[in-house]
Amino acid sequence: MRLAVLSDLHGNLPAWNAVHADIRARGVDRIVCLGDVVGYGPSPAEVLDSAYRNVHHFVLGNHDAVIGGLKDASGFNDDARRLIAWARRRLGRRADRFFRRVPLTLRGEGCLFAHGSAWRPGAFPYVRSGEEARACFGAAPERLIFLGHTHQPRIHRLSPAGDCAQASPPAGALRLDPACRYILNVGSVGLSRDADPRACYALLDTEAGTVAWPRVAFDLDAFIEAAQRAYGTEVPHRFLIDRLRRAAGRPVREAVDFTPGDERVAAVVPISAEMGALRRQAARWRSAAVASAAVLLLLVAGGATAWGRLPEERTLLSPVRLEIPSPGTGGFDCLAGPDCAAPPDGWAWRLGDARRQSVRRVEGRLRLESAAPEREIEILLPPLRLPEGRKITLEYAVAPGLDFSGERPALFVDLVLDSGEIIRGAERKILPSGKQETQHTAGSKRLPRAAVALRPRLVGRFAGTLEVARLLARMPEAR
Repeated sequence: MRLAVLSDLHGNLPAWNAVHADIRARGVDRIVCLGDVVGYGPSPAEVLDSAYRNVHHFVLGNHDAVIGGLKDASGFNDDARRLIAWARRRLGRRADRFFRRVPLTLRGEGCLFAHGSAWRPGAFPYVRSGEEARACFGAAPERLIFLGHTHQPRIHRLSPAGDCAQASPPAGALRLDPACRYILNVGSVGLSRDADPRACYALLDTEAGTVAWPRVAFDLDAFIEAAQRAYGTEVPHRFLIDRLRRAAGRPVREAVDFTPGDERVAAVVPISAEMGALRRQAARWRSAAVASAAVLLLLVAGGATAWGRLPEERTLLSPVRLEIPSPGTGGFDCLAGPDCAAPPDGWAWRLGDARRQSVRRVEGRLRLESAAPEREIEILLPPLRLPEGRKITLEYAVAPGLDFSGERPALFVDLVLDSGEIIRGAERKILPSGKQETQHTAGSKRLPRAAVALRPRLVGRFAGTLEVARLLARMPEAR
């Protein structure tokens, strides 16, 4: 099994989107979140909604506990307390009810998951020193203990002789010694506090006996713009931006802004849960302040789903070729080719429910059929290398069938950076409603210099039939 363990998303939507895309690309079987989904960042409703729909298991974080009304905020410094209060005003009672059901610890086969420590988990202590690590080891028998809370990835290793050592994660995967026990801090998705500003999470491979700490770049400018737009002068937030930009890597004792005390989380919170016993609760997260925002069309759209076995998800992949026509050729018609049910070279399509959804290429069109409106159909085009003029115009047309109902499809444009990282949803275009075939054009704008290619995606949730009649990429004319 490949298990992704992440923590401290803190309402940072660009970071969470980038990490979720990286997790999906690695073929992970399960996702565990160690808490603090919200707090600090400007997108609490969007991140909570997306995490709820994509994470399999949760434990409670100290920010979650305060926002859910389960713990007093007196342990936080003034800036953090005001940001928590801001986030709480934008989350409703459903968020409170959700957090009240989330356990403080979670147990799987040979693993324990907590936010701060296995020792007094309701007080959310930190594990930074050897003494704190020994207290954590002594509170749980499991061989592997996964933690977050400090925002700094770290390894504590307890040998059979009782020696406790700590180290930073290696550049590659850590091979676990079966004779030793480990505390593995997974770092932070939304607000790293080490010398690397990129998002961080842990990847456990139970068959290989390894743990890795992938670092994922995200759109920092998008986070800054969202914070400035959301907070304005209402609450102080400059320290968040400066911390991510600076990534000074201060010692964790100087970087933390929460002081554990004697007060513990409310007794209503379950102390522990077994991974096999958890089931998703039907709920949706909305915020009145952002319910009409375009991003929620992707993150909140669709009906509430029940926890349980998810429908089979299938991805058909072909080798991706970074090829575009020379400038002046007039464009590249992506739908040209014979009729078939397999993607063209370089394309992929992802079916949220392979039993009730299908995509076929018929007479130069993509025919999308769905009887599962709660599940996405995603069409991924090949990356298109940016020409010297750094402009590509995307033309597309859709023809909804008479039986079409559900979410309006959207065209998203991902950016491929020269480092190989992908910024998902850098641009988006929501297609208007209507039964008639409609033609649209989207041009690339404000592309960062590090961008070397674009990757368009068409995403929708609907019932019935939808035909994509045209997908054309045009280059600037040669001069």
